[in-house]
Amino acid sequence: MKNCLAIILVLFTAMSVNAQSVKETSEVIAENLFVNGEFSFGFDHSGMHTRSYSHQVGYKVTRNFYPLIHVGTMIGLYHRGEEKDYFNTANIGAGVGFSIIPQLDVHALYNTSMGNRGWKYNTYEVGLTLKGKTRSSETYGFGYRYVNSRTEGVDDYKGLFVSIGFRL
Repeated sequence: MKNCLAIILVLFTAMSVNAQSVKETSEVIAENLFVNGEFSFGFDHSGMHTRSYSHQVGYKVTRNFYPLIHVGTMIGLYHRGEEKDYFNTANIGAGVGFSIIPQLDVHALYNTSMGNRGWKYNTYEVGLTLKGKTRSSETYGFGYRYVNSRTEGVDDYKGLFVSIGFRL
């Protein structure tokens, strides 16, 4: 009976230690996982302006480095001569970021259009993002975006962009 009681006591102790380490692991994951949402506005290039709304989910692998997954939509406002049109396409991609200082990140991002939409493209982007001092805060950014258009009659877009968003 004493042996059975000792075994049960050891099992409960092991389970409580394991539950405590799982909680600590989940806290670490929660501290390193983040979500961004942003609106960005691209300046005119060859009669094209870009507007985009996107979400990124990232995970800090180290104190400064993080990979991220990107999901969003981009609107291309196209104006050439008398012709005015727009394209609205969903996109998905991935990127990496690096915190230069706690409130300033640099990132590189690649995404591609999804689905059977009118505008097919690949986007390459580099930029800087200024974050607030708290974990949940506003973000402000700017950078350079190259959109390699795969749609006949639509030129590639190369230009600067500014963004405003939030980080959770």
